Amino acid sequence: MVKKMAVVIDYQNLHLTGAETFLPGRPIHESLIHPHKFAERLAHVKNTKNDGQPEVVVTKVAVFRGVPLASDDPDAVRRNLAQQEAWRSDLVDVTLRPLTYEFTWTDGVKTPIRETRREKGVDVLCALTLVQFSRSGDYDIVVLASRDTDLAPAIDESMQCGTKTECVKWFDPENKNTLGGIRASRPFWTTSLGREDFLACLDTRSYEPPAKPDFPPPPPPRPAGTTRPPAEGKIPRPASSQVTEGAAQPKPTPPRPKPGPPRTAPAIIRTVSSTPSA
Repeated sequence: MVKKMAVVIDYQNLHLTGAETFLPGRPIHESLIHPHKFAERLAHVKNTKNDGQPEVVVTKVAVFRGVPLASDDPDAVRRNLAQQEAWRSDLVDVTLRPLTYEFTWTDGVKTPIRETRREKGVDVLCALTLVQFSRSGDYDIVVLASRDTDLAPAIDESMQCGTKTECVKWFDPENKNTLGGIRASRPFWTTSLGREDFLACLDTRSYEPPAKPDFPPPPPPRPAGTTRPPAEGKIPRPASSQVTEGAAQPKPTPPRPKPGPPRTAPAIIRTVSSTPSA
């Protein structure tokens, strides 16, 4: 017997808290979390600690993430779309929701202010999906991957549906900011994942476009009236205008004779004796 587990991921929250905990000061793209790897790692940790309990298997992963506007950051949009395509599978759904901005007018054009962008509606989608999974009866365990305390009411509602509801968080014993977690009206289980688990979940694929090949520049055009230099080891053939007088000239080829009339074979004439036979 196995227990079917569904995982709801607040991606930006999971991504940023992991980067701040285990890779502080490093470029943010180095801490990308692969959703399927993360869910499988969570199941592995739970199965390691649950001695004698039914095995936990991942049957669904729902990911929600904000995406910037193309007019603000086209490279980030391209990477987000490429990551969405790479992470999707039969088990994993990835939903991108546009970030919200404040705008300014520049030369009559409405321009988004990058410093003001923020996620809007992602936490609501996480809450709705968590409750939907709990009510469906398709899963034995539903897990929320987020430290957002605004999701506490969704956890309360999910537990009232009768499905076991849990959370998961990053934990570093040397970092006091990783202590505690979301508090709901009733106690519930939270699985802590450490540095080794974080490294096992990283998406190390590069989502940058391939570099264009650096071809050498074309040779400059030759001046008019010049000829291409001969290849090494070859003697250039002089043009007809360069043949000097008195030099040996090639013998002309004699014309071929015209064909005559076709030959006919001589006729064979046979004589027959006129003497009657006896």
